[in-house]
Amino acid sequence: ALSSGSSGGFGCLPTAGGGCSGGASGVALYGMPVIADGRVYLGAYNGKFYAFDAATLQVADIYPVDSYIGSMVGGAVLADGILYFGSSDGKVYALNAETFLLEWSYETGDKIWATPAVADGRVFIGSFDNKLYALDASDGARLWEYPAGGAIITTPLVADGAVYFGSFDRNCLLY
Repeated sequence: ALSSGSSGGFGCLPTAGGGCSGGASGVALYGMPVIADGRVYLGAYNGKFYAFDAATLQVADIYPVDSYIGSMVGGAVLADGILYFGSSDGKVYALNAETFLLEWSYETGDKIWATPAVADGRVFIGSFDNKLYALDASDGARLWEYPAGGAIITTPLVADGAVYFGSFDRNCLLY
């Protein structure tokens, strides 16, 4: 069940009816939520992506409904009605925020803990495969990939035509 905390936050906690996981235990929520159009969106460590009604904090939508994708550690980004996020299954997902239907997915070489950045019709996201990816936001086609010396779990910063990011090799990189 969804629980509102005294500080105004919320999380998935175990109840007689099960937590957000549908089981008897709670669900870890690590990524920053996205709030838009009366909904709160976030991915959970149980491999489900949720939309909550912002007024009631009740679950409004779940993706996927009858299965699960990998655990989600990073947050999501909403751009032009599409939610972009990565998963520990190594995929980047583009989910329609209104219909909660999958628009596309792209598979990297390893798990993703990073939160993507979206700019100029492109999705930028790092992976544990030591690469930063630039994907076409409309169809998920890979535009380019940049190898780093370590896993990338940071959110890329896109500014003035450049992409800045850090990696586990202790370097801050510019593409």
